[in-house]
Parts: sequence; structure tokens; C-alpha cells
Amino acid sequence: MRKWQMATGFLVILAAAVLWWGYSQWQRASILSNHLNATYNASFMQLVSYVDGLEVGLAKGLVAGTTAQHVNQLTDVWRQANLAKESLARLPIQQGAFMRTAKFLTQTGDIAYVLARKRADGRPVDREDMEKLARLRREALLVGRELHRIQRASIGRNFNWQVIRQGAATSLRQGTKKLVSDEFKRVDRALADYPVLQYDGPFSDHVDRIAPRGLTGPTVSQEEAARRALKVVPDPGRYRTRFKGMTRGKIVAYAFDLLPTSPDLARVAVDVSQKGGHVVWATNTRAPGVPRLASEEAARAARDLLDRLGFTSMEASYAQVMGGVVTIPFAAVVDNVLIYPDMVKVAVALDRGEVLSYDALQYLTNHRTRTKADLTPTLSEAEARAKVNPDLKIVRTRLTVIPLEVPGQEALAWEYKAEKDGETYFVYINARNGREERILKIVNTPQGPLTM
Repeated sequence: MRKWQMATGFLVILAAAVLWWGYSQWQRASILSNHLNATYNASFMQLVSYVDGLEVGLAKGLVAGTTAQHVNQLTDVWRQANLAKESLARLPIQQGAFMRTAKFLTQTGDIAYVLARKRADGRPVDREDMEKLARLRREALLVGRELHRIQRASIGRNFNWQVIRQGAATSLRQGTKKLVSDEFKRVDRALADYPVLQYDGPFSDHVDRIAPRGLTGPTVSQEEAARRALKVVPDPGRYRTRFKGMTRGKIVAYAFDLLPTSPDLARVAVDVSQKGGHVVWATNTRAPGVPRLASEEAARAARDLLDRLGFTSMEASYAQVMGGVVTIPFAAVVDNVLIYPDMVKVAVALDRGEVLSYDALQYLTNHRTRTKADLTPTLSEAEARAKVNPDLKIVRTRLTVIPLEVPGQEALAWEYKAEKDGETYFVYINARNGREERILKIVNTPQGPLTM
């Protein structure tokens, strides 16, 4: 009898412990969900604000009467467009729902940057330039109106960004699904009424038709592509491949799903190029849990992936943390020269250090074998340093290759990391002609350092 009572008491205590553990896990998950939802909502509100801001900047640019005002307004448009693009990228929405919107933001920022440089160099804007600005302003008004419509539509509804995020891998609740698919795609449909905008910026539409330079090697079979797709995961024996079809885009690729054989793993989508068998991109459909790792620990998983894919010399740049995921850009290093156009991005979950996404499109578009002459400067470091504003305190110097505004063109440049009044800047001096090609400012955000 006494043993039975003891056993019963033990089972009661065990049940209570299990219930308490379950409740604590639910509470932790609930807190994380609320935090992520608030973060996504803040990103959407910022997107609305930035689009409004760039529309105002375009309007002011159309009426500015001096070079200084033109440069100021166009620079602000460039800044607002890039911030809007960052906010849009943070939203848990499938890419197909806002492709034209993302392209509009990219093109607006790029055109504003090119025209600001044109004015700063003392060249006047012509009638065609002003027509482009007027066209962009009309599109900005349209995008802003539709975003405000989404904002109003979300008020009073059970609108949860977490549900949308989970819907990328599963089905969405009907009400939220309708709001996302209809309202966001409505923005893109409205932009489709405008003809393609022609210009010579690095993100113009004809750039999509430039043959990727990094697609080296012979055509590979579907079977060989499947074997290469498995390199994306550290334990390929726990997955089987399923061929989905061919991707017919800028890079023709085999599309695969890596299907897990264990319940603790998630499906991974992978594209492998038909020419050369390069992994173009990969996405793990698992939703990240409560962050437990530091970004430095997660970076090891990113480097392990690059090693498996054959990248031998890549250097990490400023990482961004968002929603329990750290995204790390890696640029190639050749003869100690940092090659910014040859970049891949890897996103790693901070709960257990698992790679969630990999994107090599920029690398495969720009990579080529650069000769010693390509990487040998005409100007010495000291000669280039003389071009930097003397008020800046230079703390680091290195030789780099940077992309230019003209599609497919790049420049060898001395990179100067400098400080002034507690703020950090990167100044790029052309190593051939001494031109100050670009100035970037480091802005510290809750997600990590951001270059602007």
C-alpha cells in the first residue's frame, strides 16, 4: 500500500513537472512570437514612412533651383529608397508578392544616386532626367497609396505577421492569406501598368540580361546537380533529393527539394546551375526558435557551408541580426585584395546554428579571374590618402575592388576606414585616377551595423 502511495505521489510530481515545463516552453514561445510580430510590424511601418519620404524628396528634387538643393534632395531620395528596401526585405512575405515593388525601390535609389553624382560633378540635369524623376514620383505616390491601403486594411483584423511568416512553408489562415496575397500583389499589379524605365544604373532592367561571368565549367546532368545540392546540408545522409523542375531565369538551374528523413529537420529548397553545377541559392523552411548563440558562433556554420561548396578565401563583412537569424555577407579575397562584387550571403539561425539561406547570385554574376594587372594600383596608398578629407582620422587601409554605376563595371580602389566626431566612414579612392568614388557611413541599428 505504501509503495503504491509513493508511486502515485511520484507520478503526480512528474505530471506537475511536465505541465510546468510545457507551460514555460509555451510562455517562452509566446514571448518570442509577440516580439517577432512587433518587429515585423515596426518594419512595415518604417517601409510606409520611407516610401512617403522618398516621394517628398522626389517632389522637392523636381522644383529645386540650385545644384546644392538638387544634390541634397537626390541624396535623400537615395537614402530613403535604400532604407525602404531594407524594411521590405525584413517582412516575412514571399518574394513573388512584391518583385516590382522591390525593383522600383532599387531603381529609384540608383537613379537618384547617379543624378546626384552628375550634379555634384558640375553637370546639369537635362529634360530626360527630369522626366525620369517625374515618372518615379508618380510611381512613389502609387506605391505609397497602396501601402497606406494595406495599413488601413490591417487595422481591426487579426493580422499576425508570424502567421504570414509560417505561411511561407505551410498554409495561411484564409483571412491573412487574402490580405497578403491580394493587397501586396495589388501594389505590383499597379506598377505593371508603367512601361519599363530605361537608364544606365547598375540595377537597370538590362542588367538582368548580362550573362553571369561566374558560371564556369561544363553542363552537368540532373543526377550530378542533385549530388551537389546535398552539399548544402552538413549531414546529407539524412536527406533525399526530389527534382522539381528547371528554373528559367537569369541562371538556368535544376530546382530540388531536400526532403529530411528525420522529424527534427526541415525541407531545404536548392537551385543548382545547369552550367558548371554551382549552387545558386538555398532556403531552409524551418522557422528559427529562441536565440541561444552569439553571431560569432553562428558564423562558423556559414564558413563550414562555404568550405563544402568550394570557396577557399572569403571574408565576412558586417552582419545583420533580425528575428533570431544572423545574415552574413562574405566577399572574395584575391592576393589580399577584397573583391566586393564577388559576394555571397549566408543566413544562420541563432537557436542551433543551422544555415537557413544561401544566396550566390551576385557572386555568380560578377566573379571572374582577375589578373595581377587588374589588382595592381597606379596610385600608391600614400598618394590616394592625400585625396581623403584631412579632418578624417584614418584607422585602416586596404585595397579593394568596388562596383561602379555602369552595369558590369568595377574599379580598383583604396578603402579607408576613418572616424570623425565618434562616427565611422568608409572612403573609396580610385587607385587608377584618384577619384573619390564613394563614401559610406556606418549606422548602428538594433540589427547591427548598416552601411549607407
